[in-house]
Amino acid sequence: MNTDKTMTEFNAKEEVAKLKQETKTIRHRARKSKLMKYQSQLMMMQKEGASIAQLHRWLIKNRCPIDYTNVLRFMKKLNTHG
Repeated sequence: MNTDKTMTEFNAKEEVAKLKQETKTIRHRARKSKLMKYQSQLMMMQKEGASIAQLHRWLIKNRCPIDYTNVLRFMKKLNTHG
């Protein structure tokens, strides 16, 4: 809260609107996935019939420590957007 304003000048509605706008900005900051580096290889292996578990094992063998669920989500996004 700004200390220069008195309590009668404080507009709670305005402050909440500012906070909500900040939240929207923060939520929409997309981070680049570690898996983007392997995107084409993963897609090619999946086309050849590799399961998510097999892709996950391949990533671990190629020094990309990542959770199975992250691989699953990444591949779902690729298949729906790609």
